[in-house]
Parts: sequence; structure tokens; C-alpha cells
Amino acid sequence: MWWLGAAVLGCVIIAPACTSHPESPTIGTISPQGLAGSWRLELLQPYGQGAVLTPASTTYTLTLTSIGTLSTRADCNTCGATFTLVGDSLTVAPLLTCTLAACSTASFQAMYTRILTGESTVGIAGSTMALVSSRGLLRFNR
Repeated sequence: MWWLGAAVLGCVIIAPACTSHPESPTIGTISPQGLAGSWRLELLQPYGQGAVLTPASTTYTLTLTSIGTLSTRADCNTCGATFTLVGDSLTVAPLLTCTLAACSTASFQAMYTRILTGESTVGIAGSTMALVSSRGLLRFNR
């Protein structure tokens, strides 16, 4: 099943409107230093559903450090966790701790945090990063 995630990841990074899967995607090894920094969420796509753009006038960012911590701003809430990176596998700790303000984008926020938490395949192409898992995909830009 790993090949499906890799094919989707290649499609997401290279061609946003891609409808076919590349035959042999290449995903390089990612370093913690390569992930470090802030990433702005562009879109998410829950598994088996269509892509959803980040709501206008909201802030969804993911900040990763080279020492394995992350923080994310999900509209009017902030969340934190630890992560591990082994090869191209990024695992966000099973517990993503978030503030509980009532944001106008609560359903989008719930999809975002659900897809973010757990193990994902990570890929970077230029200024775009994608996380792909059995839960869906997240696409970020620097």
C-alpha cells in the first residue's frame, strides 16, 4: 500500500490537478533541517473526498523544528506536538494538543488536525511540501 501513497504524493507535489498516477515516483530522503521552518497550508484532501482549499482570510501554518517539535496555527487555535522523521516517514505524536477557541472554520480545522496527526509520507519539491497518509493529504507552501 506504500506505493499508493508515493504515487499520490508525486501527483500532489508535481501537478495539483493531476488525475493519473506516475508509474515510478521518486521520493528522496528528507532531513529534519529540510523540513524545519514555517509552512502555509494550501489545501487538504480527506481520503476518498475532494480537495478543499484553505478558507480565505484564515491562517493555517505548520512550523517544524530540526529537533522534532512542531507547532501549528489552525485559524484561531494553536496546537503543539512532537514528531519523528525516519526516511520519508513523518509521524506526529498521537496527541496533538490544541487550544479550544470556537473558530468559524471548526470543521476544516478538525479535518486538518485529523490528517496531520499520525504517520504520513512526506515529500518536498521546491517550496511545496505534501503529507500523504491513509487519512488524506495536506499540501503546504513556504
